[in-house]
Amino acid sequence: MKNIDRIIEIIIFQFTLHAWSDEHCVTILKNCYSALPDNGKVIIVERILPVNPEATPASQGVFDVDLIMLLQTPGGKQRTKKEFEALSIEAGFSGLKATHVFANTWATELKK
Repeated sequence: MKNIDRIIEIIIFQFTLHAWSDEHCVTILKNCYSALPDNGKVIIVERILPVNPEATPASQGVFDVDLIMLLQTPGGKQRTKKEFEALSIEAGFSGLKATHVFANTWATELKK
């Protein structure tokens, strides 16, 4: 028999939030916060802009995508880790834990 207290609900976004403005992201994350149980999590898989970028093909790719976001979406943009943290705190989460995946792609965990 399963112990229901140990089940953790997770909402995953993969390359989604970069298409939305900060205001829209906060609304989306607030809705997630409201829908999750006390031990729930949001996992965000996105590129994170480096604060002091090095001239590498990986960092250039993130900046290229940022330019595309400016052209194709109203308010969409690539964000730094601090910008993601500010969005998560404004939405009610306690902060974030980012884990590097590949190039400038990160899996970021928000805990309720």
